Amino acid sequence: MSRMFKQAILLIAAMFLVAGVGRADWRQVEALQAGAPIMVRSGFVTNAGKFAGATADAVIVETQTGQVTVQKADVDEVYGFRSHTERVHRGLLFGGVAAGAAAAVFFPLTSTLVHPSYVGPSLVTASNGVSLGLIGFSNRTKRLYRRRD
Repeated sequence: MSRMFKQAILLIAAMFLVAGVGRADWRQVEALQAGAPIMVRSGFVTNAGKFAGATADAVIVETQTGQVTVQKADVDEVYGFRSHTERVHRGLLFGGVAAGAAAAVFFPLTSTLVHPSYVGPSLVTASNGVSLGLIGFSNRTKRLYRRRD
């Protein structure tokens, strides 16, 4: 394998590793602000509404029909909804990281294959950053908890 191919594989593996670093934990559910939009999945039932509170054993969701208490043992996943500003910041962060990673991997390759004016490699790097930034921007939910069986 070529050296560039190995670097690209390492970069992709590192991105997946970093994405899995923030583990979903019940403490994140307990730390939510009251009134935050939330979605709780338990079996085939999904309760969406505003966060009313959580204890070590249960989560309380204020839905349109009233308060619903779901026991922690029954909860499969809990999602919080990101605000618009948080999504924009996340998109810019993903875009910057992606542009830097793309520059490290593709810029030396494209600058030697294409014309050494660096316009083409710069456009490739920028387009990769923008596309991955949009992926980071489009994710509206954040998994706060996932049951580990």
